[in-house]
Amino acid sequence: AKNVNGAFLQPLPYSEVKATAKSVARWVWRNHAAAHAKFIERQAAKGRKGDSSHGGKARSAQYSDMRQEALKMHVMGKSIKEISEYLSVHRNSVSKWIKNPCTSAT
Repeated sequence: AKNVNGAFLQPLPYSEVKATAKSVARWVWRNHAAAHAKFIERQAAKGRKGDSSHGGKARSAQYSDMRQEALKMHVMGKSIKEISEYLSVHRNSVSKWIKNPCTSAT
């Protein structure tokens, strides 16, 4: 929409182009059920895979050994800072693993 707008002698302001594009997108999603159904199916297929390198179950599983080690070290009295430095992970990750050991170990 931005490129098409630039071709006019007097282009509309960017905010107007953005609002028009958003309106068109809403109309298409509302009135073309087939396109929406294809999108939903694509998303569902990606979710079923569960092996995306961008996150999800597969990525979470990579850290299960580290989580266990962090919990052991915490029980031994090590600080979050010491654990994070030893495991070479951010202290926020260690804190999360310790606070929610069951939910983060899936």
